[in-house]
Amino acid sequence: MAATPADGAVFRADCRFDSFVRCPAISFHAIWWTGNATTLTFDTGGVIINDETVQCDVPSTGVFVNYTGTAPCNKTDVVLTGLGADWRGGRVTVKPLTYYINNTDSYVCFRLGNPAGGTFPQRCVYFDVVVLPRAVQVQGPGVSGSTIRVSIGEQLRLRVFTTHLMSDQHMDIGLREEGCDRVDPSVLCPSPELPRQSWEGPTSCVFANDTNTMTCERYLLYTPTKEENGQEYRLSFQGGFALPAPEGEFRPHPAGTSCDTAEGLCFEGPYLDRALTNFKVVVNTPEPEFVTYDPDQVLFERPGVYTDPPVYTLAGTPFDGSVQPRGFINCPLRGFGIFVRKTGTAPENLNISLVPAAPGTPDALSQGLTATREYLAAEDEGGDNVAQVGEISEFTTYIKYVGVAWTPTKEALGQTFQVCFRASETVPGGSLEISSRQACVFIPIERCMYCTVRDDTLQSVAARFRTTWLQIWTANYPGWYGASFAESGVEPWVDTRDPDHLPHSLLIRLGPVYKATHDGPLASLIDRFQTTREAIEAANPQVTSDMDTLRAGEQLCILPEICTDDEGGA
Repeated sequence: MAATPADGAVFRADCRFDSFVRCPAISFHAIWWTGNATTLTFDTGGVIINDETVQCDVPSTGVFVNYTGTAPCNKTDVVLTGLGADWRGGRVTVKPLTYYINNTDSYVCFRLGNPAGGTFPQRCVYFDVVVLPRAVQVQGPGVSGSTIRVSIGEQLRLRVFTTHLMSDQHMDIGLREEGCDRVDPSVLCPSPELPRQSWEGPTSCVFANDTNTMTCERYLLYTPTKEENGQEYRLSFQGGFALPAPEGEFRPHPAGTSCDTAEGLCFEGPYLDRALTNFKVVVNTPEPEFVTYDPDQVLFERPGVYTDPPVYTLAGTPFDGSVQPRGFINCPLRGFGIFVRKTGTAPENLNISLVPAAPGTPDALSQGLTATREYLAAEDEGGDNVAQVGEISEFTTYIKYVGVAWTPTKEALGQTFQVCFRASETVPGGSLEISSRQACVFIPIERCMYCTVRDDTLQSVAARFRTTWLQIWTANYPGWYGASFAESGVEPWVDTRDPDHLPHSLLIRLGPVYKATHDGPLASLIDRFQTTREAIEAANPQVTSDMDTLRAGEQLCILPEICTDDEGGA
């Protein structure tokens, strides 16, 4: 049955906020007896527009009045079917508008009158314009789409946030708890909690970019334990106005101005936005992690016990796939450290090892590259305090360490070695491997370079490489070392004025490096540079006795004869 809304009634307008604010059309009726009044006038205020055509057949009040006219809905004055000619009905359909600078409530007032000039008390209805927040969003490590991945023992800190325009309303963000009868069945409602979860304070809001838009956020904290390995949890977040107030806190009703005087006419339920559906948290076992660490730090034999005599760390860990500073034969390689951590793993169950190169790849392990034994570095947060305690919990993070050292020999000349290292975790008290991770770096050994050793002379070095002392001396002309060797940790031979004085532990240049521009026979190259097959093979270990062709792009260290043996060769 049609009814005229009571004076002070409030219609709630749930407007949506995406890139624009979108409000619904709202309809109501005014029914009057013509025995007293013949006219009906309207007055609107706030931020609304009359809409004469929207939803003419489905009023939001749920009551439909039959009428015979064809004029726009809100101007139709019709005889009501079944009530007789003495009763008339008019319908109003309006659409609230809201903007970034004005979100005030709106109203429509109507009054009856007659030709004699008599008037009747007016009635006013109000529109509680509520711009619901945007859908709740989640940011944080491990968030990808609707899935959040978190590792055992690592704290997950999620930023749960939304934006809205109702700056005068209190906003609450949390897990979906209320309004379950108004959400899609696929939404978890009420949402379960994560084990031992906590919220980092209440919801906080700030204005964004000098506009009336507010960004509200809250942080959820959660740290999974070993017992939760492999578990999956599904959550549903909500953000909205007028959620249940904490005990003792009073919040004014967010509806229109008449709600203070017209008890029972205002909507009393919470205003809630639609939650995210099926948000999934996946708990997994992390792999051991290679980490960077400072050099020159004293290592531990075991938790709380320093090495004696002190052993110091090398810089590390180099990034997977990185190229290390170039190496030189007879010069100790600028070593690097391998640092590995794994939260919740006891030191004895965390292991580091070097991995042999793949078949067909130059293998530094077979040519003398070694690793120190394993040591214990301090815990990654808090210095050496945790290591001194010597107790392990699922939240403790120790760092294991090994150092890599190598002095390349002549056989390594001109080759690039791939060095791989592996970190693994084993079960307590056993050798069964739980998880592992591997990384590799590349170490190039420079061609035509040589580090002197004790008792070396130009003549002895020349004899080793089947060339002459004068060839080597002239290859080390002043300024040949223009490129810095600092990153490799070697010192070049600078004072070359006296060829009879060759200090040890200095880098010298054997000769030039030739790069082939096209395929060609090796014999023609030997003739061209007046050298020998023996000299080529001595300076280029990759040249085998059955190699007859030099391919385009390949390089060789060339040590040409620049004088005869009678004139002072080796």
